[in-house]
Amino acid sequence: MSDVGVRLSDEQTAVWRRWTAATAHWRSSREAPPAEELVELARALEDHELLGFISPEVIADPSLEDFLGAMEDALDGPLLAVPRLLRASGAEARGDITSYRTLLEAAREADPDNREALADLADLHAIAGEAREADRLYRQAGLVADSDEIRSLQPFLQPPADGPGRNRPCPCGSGKKYKVCHGRTAVHPLESRASWLWTKLRMFAQRSPQRADMLEWGGVVAGAEPDSTEAARAAFGNPVVQEFALMDGGLLAKFLTVMGDLLPADERALAESWEGQPLRLLEVRRVLPMRGVVAADLLTHEELEIADRLLSREVEVHDVLLGRPLDDSTGTLRLQSSPSSIPRLMRPGLVELLRAGGTPRELAAAVFAPARPVVRTTGGEELVFCTARYDVAELDETWDLLAERLDDDPDLETLHRLSEDDTVLGTVSRRAGRLVLETNSVERLRALQEILLEVEPQARLVDEAMEPLDLDASAGRAPEASGAAVADELQPSAEHFAAMARKHQDRWLDDSIPALGGETPREAAQSSRREDLIALLDDFEWQHRRSPTPFDMDVADLRRELGLDE
Repeated sequence: MSDVGVRLSDEQTAVWRRWTAATAHWRSSREAPPAEELVELARALEDHELLGFISPEVIADPSLEDFLGAMEDALDGPLLAVPRLLRASGAEARGDITSYRTLLEAAREADPDNREALADLADLHAIAGEAREADRLYRQAGLVADSDEIRSLQPFLQPPADGPGRNRPCPCGSGKKYKVCHGRTAVHPLESRASWLWTKLRMFAQRSPQRADMLEWGGVVAGAEPDSTEAARAAFGNPVVQEFALMDGGLLAKFLTVMGDLLPADERALAESWEGQPLRLLEVRRVLPMRGVVAADLLTHEELEIADRLLSREVEVHDVLLGRPLDDSTGTLRLQSSPSSIPRLMRPGLVELLRAGGTPRELAAAVFAPARPVVRTTGGEELVFCTARYDVAELDETWDLLAERLDDDPDLETLHRLSEDDTVLGTVSRRAGRLVLETNSVERLRALQEILLEVEPQARLVDEAMEPLDLDASAGRAPEASGAAVADELQPSAEHFAAMARKHQDRWLDDSIPALGGETPREAAQSSRREDLIALLDDFEWQHRRSPTPFDMDVADLRRELGLDE
């Protein structure tokens, strides 16, 4: 539960003010409102789905535990789930997982269909490796089959492939089929569960008690203050921020302290072995088709073989990656989080930063928080590509209501929210059993979300994604466009280009080069800067493959002249 990015409706604001007034009175007088007011307050909090919004306040103020106890004493039936879920938030934040689980069970007992209690209990079963029970509870909570939570469980719902076969007699001699006997408790090999363990860590990082840590790293990546909108946009749902917060910000250690006893023992040992593993600046040296890559750590010069079939199809020799290879328990290194591709020309500066003892925070800022100009929509908002996915109980009925509210045709595949001058302000589509809202600014997303909640107050937000326009990528295409505009008669011949490139190449060999500490390439070939020279030539070669120009020097020829072609 988290209040990040929430914009309250007028009705929700009114309920929140009632909550604020009641808790403020409690803090000053230790007197709870009359029982009937507590009943109405609990009902309003549930009806307007405000538990996630106020849970950070409960986490921050342990004194509200007694207030919630007074509320619980005034309630009965399904409404008892409200204070129990809020008390569970506080217990989770304190790291009291026994009380947290007990309170979630009590909330489910009061309201067997409470989606929040079911989903949070499913999280605990997933952490414990109980895939079938977690799957059952997630589905009962209303999660669709293609949700991240349910998809992460699928490989572990059936017995391991090395068993006797699901429908064969169990080897124990019970006469039962393997799938209903020892197949139920058969454990998948640890190396196949390593990626599931990483998913458990990511889910933990996204929960409310870790909000401050995520915002701190979101601010680093965004180049903004932790309490800024930019930090919030970067923090949640971002694998880069999750990895920094877990591995460099202490959340892995917190997970082991808080949730470690729930983990299977071998998974806990594996997670402990991941602590302290560094983020590495890696240069691809060899691609192993359909297997992975061999990459060199540019700081330690250690060569590492990384198993990743997908990566072997996406990279080429001399590509530079920022990633954290982790042992999958067999000695095989894998990247549990996708590596970041680094422009090769950033390599020298990043290597110098690492050599100087740069911290993970400094590395994150250097790589992910470049200054960028702000592009705005015609309405003046910052241009940010926004997506929000919602679960609704009656998809088709909600679709028809939205079409009517947006004055659009319900038979269309996409509904549009238009301005008075017919500018598209946002769209709604149906994908994989969910409603998907898309806009090009945060403000427009919030307005479209309000419209959805007007027609279906019980719509449940699954996730949000916000991605500012990448002007650097756009700028990279500018030279090509401008080159196309040059008149044909002004274009030099290929022979002219070749002569110019050769002249530049001859001069470069004897020029003082800053990247070589001021030495010339000929001098560096015979000095301690030899490795830097080799890397610089690799830069040239990589750049030519990616963005060739007529002025590029012949790298093979340079290597021959410098005696580096052996």
